[in-house]
Amino acid sequence: METQQQQPQQHQPLIIFTYGTLKSDLPNGFRMQQIGAKLLGTAKTVKPYPLVIASEYNIPALLDYPGRGHRVQGELYAVRDSTRVDEFEGHPEQYRRAKIVVELIELAKTPGAESEFGAGIGGSGSIECDCYFLQRPREHLLLLPTVPRYYDGVLGLPFMPRIIGRRQRHQPASRDHGSNAAS
Repeated sequence: METQQQQPQQHQPLIIFTYGTLKSDLPNGFRMQQIGAKLLGTAKTVKPYPLVIASEYNIPALLDYPGRGHRVQGELYAVRDSTRVDEFEGHPEQYRRAKIVVELIELAKTPGAESEFGAGIGGSGSIECDCYFLQRPREHLLLLPTVPRYYDGVLGLPFMPRIIGRRQRHQPASRDHGSNAAS
């Protein structure tokens, strides 16, 4: 009897929607290049969400309150391994990765961008992807102005990186806009 060798499974890349400092033209965009993420294009959320600028570092944070705020514009990346993005985003403690649906605005001019989607684009140009939402946001964040697109200096609030040792991180301290039992 002949034994069949199993072919190693090829994993589909994870499609991640970035709306803040990980976008290609912003301060942490280089991190996506470092991990070999492929820019696929620009997109906007199908549902409105509140995108707020919070903490003493002026960090963009997407709140998981669909139907509030704006249809948020950002970038789509294909990522083979989300471990480093999860770590940077503080998933699952600071931010939580969850599925959302976005609508493709423009495909990137990078080779192979279209093929990364495979059958992922619906007839309306909608794509299910992963996105990072602020974990347990405090209620006062819902009172902040919301923006449809983050860029450095939006609402007159420049991004202020926080330096921890030799690594630069974009997460605010949990007291800045995370939740606690008292709020």
